[in-house]
Amino acid sequence: KAVVSTQSTGDIGVELSKDYTGIQPDDEQYHAPYYIIYRSNYWGSGNNGAGGLVCEFKVNSLRQASQQYKQKKDTPTHAYGICDSRGYVIHYNARFTSSFEGEDGITNCKNAIRQKYG
Repeated sequence: KAVVSTQSTGDIGVELSKDYTGIQPDDEQYHAPYYIIYRSNYWGSGNNGAGGLVCEFKVNSLRQASQQYKQKKDTPTHAYGICDSRGYVIHYNARFTSSFEGEDGITNCKNAIRQKYG
């Protein structure tokens, strides 16, 4: 059984070995490309127009995204997530921030993607 450990990093918390999921799309399909997103913990980052979310990079398959997320999700310095091209959050590990949650999470992810890729 995995040990669950919580670490606080400023205004966010990362729950190691724990995953949360976002709202599932109405058509029940996620669309490529996929993006690795993290929640910045820099002071004032919540005012970046994306709820503090920052797009790190994109990949073309959900398998690649899952592999990258798996490598990063237990990093205690940032909360990480995966979203699809429409901003739907597939997985995330943030505990003390709502940046990835619900409709706001979708909007925040879309804004983070737009900030990185236009």
